[in-house]
Amino acid sequence: MPNRLADRATVWAFRAGWRVVRLLPARVAYAAFDRVADVTHRRDGRSVQRLRANYARVRPELTATQLETLVGEGMRSYLRYWCDAFRLPDLTPQVLHETVRVVGDEGVRASLREGRGAVMFLGHLGNWDLAGAWSTHELAPVTTVAERLRPEEVYEAFVAFRERLGMRILPLTGGPPAMPELVRALRAGGFVPLLADRDLTDQGVTVTFCGREARMAPGPAALAVATGAPPAPRLGALRAPAGTGRDRQRPRRRRDLPRAGARARDGSHEGQGRGHDPELCGGARGSGRPAHGRLAHDAAGLCRGRAVTSLRVGIVCPYSFDVAGGVQFHVRDLAGWLLREGHAVSVLAPADEETVLPPYVVSAGRAVPVKYNGSVARLNFGPVTAARVGRWLEDGAFDVVHIHEPITPSIGTLALWQAECPIVATFHSSQVRSRAMQTVYPAFRPSLEKILGRIAVSEDARRTVTTHYGGDAVVIPNGVYVDRFAAAPVRPAWQGSPERPTIAFLGRLQEPRKGLPLLLEALPAITRAVPGVRLLVAGPGDQEAVRAAVPDGCSVELLGAVSDDDKAALFRSADLYVAPNTGGESFGIILVEAMAAGAPVLASDIPAFVRVLDGGRAGATFANESSGSLAEAAVALLADPARRAELSRLGQDRARQFDWSVVADQVLAVYETVLLGAPAKPRGAVSRRLEGLGRSLTQGLGDSLGRGARRS
Repeated sequence: MPNRLADRATVWAFRAGWRVVRLLPARVAYAAFDRVADVTHRRDGRSVQRLRANYARVRPELTATQLETLVGEGMRSYLRYWCDAFRLPDLTPQVLHETVRVVGDEGVRASLREGRGAVMFLGHLGNWDLAGAWSTHELAPVTTVAERLRPEEVYEAFVAFRERLGMRILPLTGGPPAMPELVRALRAGGFVPLLADRDLTDQGVTVTFCGREARMAPGPAALAVATGAPPAPRLGALRAPAGTGRDRQRPRRRRDLPRAGARARDGSHEGQGRGHDPELCGGARGSGRPAHGRLAHDAAGLCRGRAVTSLRVGIVCPYSFDVAGGVQFHVRDLAGWLLREGHAVSVLAPADEETVLPPYVVSAGRAVPVKYNGSVARLNFGPVTAARVGRWLEDGAFDVVHIHEPITPSIGTLALWQAECPIVATFHSSQVRSRAMQTVYPAFRPSLEKILGRIAVSEDARRTVTTHYGGDAVVIPNGVYVDRFAAAPVRPAWQGSPERPTIAFLGRLQEPRKGLPLLLEALPAITRAVPGVRLLVAGPGDQEAVRAAVPDGCSVELLGAVSDDDKAALFRSADLYVAPNTGGESFGIILVEAMAAGAPVLASDIPAFVRVLDGGRAGATFANESSGSLAEAAVALLADPARRAELSRLGQDRARQFDWSVVADQVLAVYETVLLGAPAKPRGAVSRRLEGLGRSLTQGLGDSLGRGARRS
């Protein structure tokens, strides 16, 4: 029973290695395996004692201190081999070519060119699997023999792994004799490298090795005699480029990010970009590194400190890209503006596998629905996600990372922990009173100190920052492509008439804070005053539940989830747009979109909406959560075409202040400001923050690999 449990643990360790270690950032993975090696060295088990004895035999001149140092480095080398093995399946032939250099391969290449095949005598040195994968791609098909490991599942997994690398693996025992197959491979011009410094058959040849007698496997010599294929005249030394050692990393792949001209498959981020408003720069605020949280909360205080022709920007969206939402639209539109301005952009966001994403979006994996801030957010968190975030950061080599909602338990938090470049964070939510935030703040405080530039989308969001996180934030609102909404076509099916005016509502149907139940409660009174009124309801959710809640005698048309184009057309066509949201809003981007399209707006008088409507001058308001007040205001507006026309004009003027040509330029000014004061060297956040993760992922591997070392 104990052996069976040990076998299961070994199988689990290897499976975890191939599935998880390959997802970790290179520095994290190798650092974790180095730590396992150090712990194993300190425990001084039988495998370490055997290694020490072998080193002492071949290096008798070493002092005790020098010998112990060599033992420690030997354990690190052995564990790095396993880390290499777990990460090898992701290496492309090009990366293999760039990673490996060869010494003494002239004889092998000459024999292969002549079609005679080649035999190579190998010792247990370096990374055998990396050498085999490289040889398959650079020399000739590799055929070799492998010892049958226990448990059988591990052996089968290793055979499958090496065959995926392009090698053909023959079992030393438990199968047909290997020698005939090796002969056939050589006569076909193949390459047969064999580990021969350990005799596993008790039939080896006695040789002098490091001044002592030892038995070596006769296989390579026997094959050379049988086939005429020459053995390699010298050992082929396959090594990674200089400087790998402890700091070995997966070759840096500075991912080619989308730049100007790139667009989503559906064209969703197209729009007119205009130059920045010179009035936004009100004079320099000084130089040097900005203190934590000290960016002025007025965006007019930000001024271009230097001209940046092109930046590599990583944007992190915590919410799933397959569900419509204000933060997702904000991230999408900001990325589109930056791309058109010539910057390289990559967006990391949760998304289901079947979701069609724009080319600049990288999926962080499937998200799960979580109740948050009176809504249902689709978030992604956990060790596998952390590994994906780390690899995205490593591949992107960003000049700046812009994290939206960094404290939301999703990929934004993971990016904040791991990012080593300058960080900008945007806070969207408004929660002045939040026990959860007060509870988690102490744990997040060290990470929050990494943020060099804080942005709040509204005064309410800024107040959340100052109340719960300390410091301050610059207020930069959400943006809208105003011209896109202003140019939307009028849809006759949604257009009202004096006898049958239309009211539009847009929001997630099952979220009470979006206010649809309140609007339905007010609808009978509106219908009694305006008998022909039609309510157009757009948004994702359970339409049957909404249909069941429609009051008798009221006309409600359910449009379902709508595209961006349909949303703009709905706002352009309706006689009145109503936003009955009851709270939890820090801005009100939906109001800006409606105003940009020319729809007169009627909204609840929650603070965020009142500010967007310029204190009620650009739109009408009603008492929050009062169906009577909503009905009275809606009836008054439907009966007054002149007032609606005035609100339409004032709303469009107000919306211009939120155009992306203004808003994104302010965001870019924040990027430039933090880059001016960024520290010269990145902090080692990856190793610190994921050290525990790496430890937990490799602890089980340590014991299992220790058993493997003893067998070796």
